[in-house]
Amino acid sequence: MEDTGTRFEPDFRVLSFQAQQGNVTARRYLKRKKHRKSKVGCLACKAKRVKCDEGKPHCSRCQRNKAHCTYGSPGNGVCPESSTSAIAPPNGRVCQPGTLINRCMTVSANLCSSPVVTGLEPPQGFGCHVGTPRIALLHHLQSVFPEIYLVGSTSTNSILALGVTRPFLLDALLAVSASHLRHQHPQCPSLYTKARRESRLAEHAQQALAVRSFRDALAASDSMDQQTADALVLTSMLLNLLTFAFGDDDEKGPVGSWIFCPGDPHRLSWFSLQLGLKPLLLATSRFRAGSILDWLYTSEQSPDEEGSGGAGDVCSMLNRELPSHWAALLTSGRKKGDHHETANDDDDDNNNDDVALLHKPALALACIIDVAPTAESFFLYVGFVGAIDMEFHFRNLLEAEDERAVWLFGCWLGFMGRFPFWWMRARVATEWRAICLWLDRTGKVRDRPGEEGLMWRLLMRDLELASCWPLGQPGGQVH
Repeated sequence: MEDTGTRFEPDFRVLSFQAQQGNVTARRYLKRKKHRKSKVGCLACKAKRVKCDEGKPHCSRCQRNKAHCTYGSPGNGVCPESSTSAIAPPNGRVCQPGTLINRCMTVSANLCSSPVVTGLEPPQGFGCHVGTPRIALLHHLQSVFPEIYLVGSTSTNSILALGVTRPFLLDALLAVSASHLRHQHPQCPSLYTKARRESRLAEHAQQALAVRSFRDALAASDSMDQQTADALVLTSMLLNLLTFAFGDDDEKGPVGSWIFCPGDPHRLSWFSLQLGLKPLLLATSRFRAGSILDWLYTSEQSPDEEGSGGAGDVCSMLNRELPSHWAALLTSGRKKGDHHETANDDDDDNNNDDVALLHKPALALACIIDVAPTAESFFLYVGFVGAIDMEFHFRNLLEAEDERAVWLFGCWLGFMGRFPFWWMRARVATEWRAICLWLDRTGKVRDRPGEEGLMWRLLMRDLELASCWPLGQPGGQVH
């Protein structure tokens, strides 16, 4: 046979089925032209898988859609321009969804960048196959759902189906599954088994994956729909759960608590993350109708003009008054280093602002003094976090070791200790005991003279009995 030198290539065809005409057509397959993939586009364009013109500080697509434009960077995943604007609080009282999403991104950055939250700084470029295999985590997830108490009446299948289309939710679910596996193994260092180590690695890896894709989804909030909103809220709740679950790995006990680590800039990262759920609930409020999270939203009150967005609003219905020694605490105005000084007249305005800031969280605590710790009342207890301001003023008071804020925080941790949930027992018990020790040893609050000493003896009794159920009404004679 004569060789003509002709090069033969396979003739691939693409079939097109036309159901209405009942026939099939075929066309020649055309190779896709080679092109260079951009790796420096903004996160919103990456999430939508569209080409970004990489305009700075905002690309044309984000300008056209009036979306928040954020560029990733090798260092921290957020460019300096976007991170600065995300931290700045709004000038007015009305918060736009974009501003609220920015606050969520600011809070989620604590989890992504701080090894204190996770206990392990994830290496760059790791894959999802770290530690316990994902298929094993997926199987174990079926047994975890009844013990999470964060998914309400939502079925497992509904959440898993949502996780398939929103990978950040699936990653968070698998991280919780790995955490549950880790808690089933002994915590003694001498019995630190391979299975516990594998589940711990998987927990950190899946959480890191969830955080990164979660922040990408927040950056693309201009294209949010109901499924994405549900997935974001669920993921935020699961990430909050994980920060509590990591607390059982601290072998230092109460002395390793944030309150005894004043030089650590990340010491309250785990609590800061809890504050991100509130602005997220407000930003996604327009998608509540028909949501699979209706069990959560129907138990909440409508947000007030300041936008509380949490179960803490139920306190306004109860019309509860603060115990007299609680009210006296709010006006005392003590901070670290001024235990033997009275407040100056120049500080009166700031103290009045602090009293207003602390009153709502205190009222949220007063509402749950005599509420039974059940799965149904869990979100009423979490209402304390919903009553905290979104500008991080309360957290800043904790950073400044303001005794009023520290006591309120410790009292809430004590109340949360009434629940036997596997993912929070160790964290709340350790932090609650640490605050009791700090107030006694550092503040020496019981030894203060006069009315102040009597007030603190009443407060310390309430704090030390907070985890007991039933607690009873605060008050009575303490000398």
